[in-house]
Amino acid sequence: MSVDADHKRVTKKKRSTAKGRFHRIYGRLLEGIQDESGIIVVEKILQDLETAYTELEARHEVFLETFDSENEEDKPKINEYNHDLTGMYRELCKSRSLCENIRQKIKHEQDSKLKEQNSMKHAKKNKDTETFRVKKLEAPIFAGSIRDYPSFKVDYERHMISSYGKDPYALKQCLSGEALTVVKGVDNDFEEMFRRLDMKYGRAEKLIDHILNELKRLKKVQEGDNMKFISVVETVEKCWLDLKRMNLESEMNTATMVSQIEKLLPLYKNVNGHCENKRQNRKVFP
Repeated sequence: MSVDADHKRVTKKKRSTAKGRFHRIYGRLLEGIQDESGIIVVEKILQDLETAYTELEARHEVFLETFDSENEEDKPKINEYNHDLTGMYRELCKSRSLCENIRQKIKHEQDSKLKEQNSMKHAKKNKDTETFRVKKLEAPIFAGSIRDYPSFKVDYERHMISSYGKDPYALKQCLSGEALTVVKGVDNDFEEMFRRLDMKYGRAEKLIDHILNELKRLKKVQEGDNMKFISVVETVEKCWLDLKRMNLESEMNTATMVSQIEKLLPLYKNVNGHCENKRQNRKVFP
């Protein structure tokens, strides 16, 4: 056998070996897809198939070099082998397509699952919001106590006007008793309603008189009556706080008022200390 003939035989055998390896891996890939072995396994087999085809193509080129492309007898054989390689390339392309389909299927399933999870989270969040919804703030109510009017007016302007504006009906719903009687006849005019309430309950001198009269009505605390002592101290403190809210606390600084409170509480120094502790060292009568 000539050297050329021997070389052709060797290169042909190497091509056949590479072709056989390609087909074995291709069959393994189809089985993996059919058995649903999983994308990781299938992709690994596809990588092996890509490598096998690259090797086959190299062996094919070496083998074709043993033919003379100008020779009329060799041309049909060259075309036959090229056609054979093209068939295997189609198998490689089919394998790529099958793997891509699996990837898309998995992605679609993951997207659907994520969408479902997000939908469930959103539904749960809405349910939790409904379950734990904070109770709507109740409207402030004013029944006609002059001591309550300053805080009522502040609360109404802060919480109600932002929601209802200057709606006379909304204001009317917050009034009862004597306060409702005060606005009778003008309950369709927001400004006039508040003007009358201010005249009746918002004048500083009326608040001062009301608080000072309450202090004057207090009875003297007997020695050893601790409960009465605490009650009087808390009443004095509340009066001071109500005046302070209106920046009128100086009205309790008069010599007459201080003297009157000292007579009610023989242990005045202890009272002052008690008030200081309750207000974190802020004196009742600075």
